Amino acid sequence: FDIDACGGTHVKNTEEIGEIKIVKIENKGKNRKRLVIV
Repeated sequence: FDIDACGGTHVKNTEEIGEIKIVKIENKGKNRKRLVIV
């Protein structure tokens, strides 16, 4: 189960991220999904 939300930009603390929005969910196999977040 991979919950890596890496998009290339890194922060020192998740507190810096602020609000996120899921804009798309893609099926990537039987038990896999990809979430596109902004």
